[in-house]
Amino acid sequence: MGDGPDDQRLRALAHRLDVTRAVSFLGYQDDVNPFLSIADILVLPSRSEGMSNAVLEGMAHGVPVVATDSPGNRAVIEPGRHGLLVQYGDSPALKETLLTLLGDSDLRLRLGRDAARKVRSKFSLRAIANAYCGLYRELSPGQPSGATTRPAGAALPTTPCQS
Repeated sequence: MGDGPDDQRLRALAHRLDVTRAVSFLGYQDDVNPFLSIADILVLPSRSEGMSNAVLEGMAHGVPVVATDSPGNRAVIEPGRHGLLVQYGDSPALKETLLTLLGDSDLRLRLGRDAARKVRSKFSLRAIANAYCGLYRELSPGQPSGATTRPAGAALPTTPCQS
């Protein structure tokens, strides 16, 4: 899914490799949910990546993710627990990782299940809103300058905001 400057080159490559029956170029999609609901694996072999919405969406759908080991992906994926990471440009490692995952349905199910749990607990709208509420409470007027209600480096609160 998606489009970009390499679209024509990739279509030509698919034709040269005679894989056009197995590869679909779907272009930009407003709604990826129908595709994620039937996906076995989400692969994101980007050179660099911030916190990828594609990764978070796949994880939220319980789709195991194989992505390159970039800071953004590592911030979301604990390798072996929420997905698998490979070094950018290491095509043999990407191939082996994909073959391993395709051949192990228990691993796919476990990674997908744990990924979905992580997204719900850390990246859902509720989780993010609660984190902001906790931060706002800490920074609100009435607190002495520099005062904090949690130790430095501690996780932000996960309880709902209360008025």
